Amino acid sequence: MLGNWFERTTGLRLTKDLFCTNQVVDVNVQDGAPYTFTKITSNVSTRNIAKGALNEITFVPRIRNEHVGFFDQIQSTVTSTNIVGQIFKASKDNISALVMSMESAQGSVIDDFESYADNAELQAVWSTTGGNPALLETDISFTGSKSMRLVTQTNNEEWTRSSTPVNFSGFTGEFQTYFSHVFSQLKVAVFIRDNVGNSKSFVIIQDGIGILTTHDVNEAAMIDDQPTVTDVTNIVDIGFRVVDNRNNSFVLIDNLTSIPAPGTLEIKLWDMGTTLPDDGVTSIDDGLQYDQLGAAKSTSFMLSLEGGKRVYHLEDFFAGIDKEFPDNKLIIIDNYYIIEFKYFDTDINVYGPDVSSGNNNYNNGYAFNAINETTALNGIGEFSDLMFAIMSTQPVYFISIGWRFNASPNGLASILVFFRDVTGFVTEVVIDHEDSPEQIFNFDLISRPMFLDDGCKLQFLYNDDFTDDVSRISGEVIFWHEPNIING
Repeated sequence: MLGNWFERTTGLRLTKDLFCTNQVVDVNVQDGAPYTFTKITSNVSTRNIAKGALNEITFVPRIRNEHVGFFDQIQSTVTSTNIVGQIFKASKDNISALVMSMESAQGSVIDDFESYADNAELQAVWSTTGGNPALLETDISFTGSKSMRLVTQTNNEEWTRSSTPVNFSGFTGEFQTYFSHVFSQLKVAVFIRDNVGNSKSFVIIQDGIGILTTHDVNEAAMIDDQPTVTDVTNIVDIGFRVVDNRNNSFVLIDNLTSIPAPGTLEIKLWDMGTTLPDDGVTSIDDGLQYDQLGAAKSTSFMLSLEGGKRVYHLEDFFAGIDKEFPDNKLIIIDNYYIIEFKYFDTDINVYGPDVSSGNNNYNNGYAFNAINETTALNGIGEFSDLMFAIMSTQPVYFISIGWRFNASPNGLASILVFFRDVTGFVTEVVIDHEDSPEQIFNFDLISRPMFLDDGCKLQFLYNDDFTDDVSRISGEVIFWHEPNIING
């Protein structure tokens, strides 16, 4: 076991000099995995439980290949008149998940502090309950040239901006901060207050001293400051409160924005053939639409968005993995594909890397806008790509398989775990049957890994006991795989 870890980590084989033995540790025999399987990845899949019923949780490995990993700034916005997309060159014959970053674009700027001429104008809008009035900061800001400085030396001091009643139900507040001290030394909360004086708040966690940090705070995550529930449909104050003060401390606030409860986005996949689509010439519908997305084998995938900026990991966006079905359509390796983000009911900001770096983050594709699917693609910019990751399945050797329930299963619950091949037959049994399974369980396979071939599946069958409190199960695995050859 140690010999295997050493070789995979260093590329060297252990000999008698390290183990006081005349035998070389043969990793291939000891662990039953070829030397080429040098990469290690872990996956977690979480599913809701159907109470009092048999639950089938199917798991396929998700290994990243084509990707752009940065989500520093907005690349474009999906609207009713603008499609946003990314071109990539496929390096695997399937997609087992899609990752991207986006947020609702229909937010309203509450205050970016650019309109104030001086401290007096700022303090006429932002009142304080203590002796430290808000100050206009002109040296440090995120965008523009101004932000708001709050001197945070007195516990419970508040700075408040008032308005006519606003319905903030389901909203996300977004803002930037710059703290003079770390979280353990200085704590500040953002709060909202209703028309009868009830408030709810959320303590801000800063990244560190002197770091410009963006925060997304959902209204539902805020905690009432009193026994009475705050009426979020009648909010009249937004503000900041010192929770744990520090001498000579301050915080800067910038770009305070309210973002409404998000809607839905439509995602499509198109095969564009063996040639990179031409910017300004090719249209989306010049390609062939992939029409077997997800378990429903649909022509599109509908994503219900969450509040604020998020990274979405879509395990249900898969293509080409159901190789047990004769009509399964594979992704064609080395063909170019378009991921299309299309308007459904709300404007959506789509994120990608900071283009000012001058780095080309993806060589075999680009981000684009299009008026519709029949008009020519319009590349967003020379270094513009969307943040995306294509996850795929391939042969793996499992070294750990386990589960985690959100509550303890009762005595009538049971679970079994097995491998199923591309013909649908059970090939390996991991756990044949366990009554009243543990809430958290891990099967360590490091000394004898279990092989899962390309197109095969790991399945959990869970018989639920309707009398217990179990509502979710997470399958957790760790596996070895060969390094990916990606187009990049």
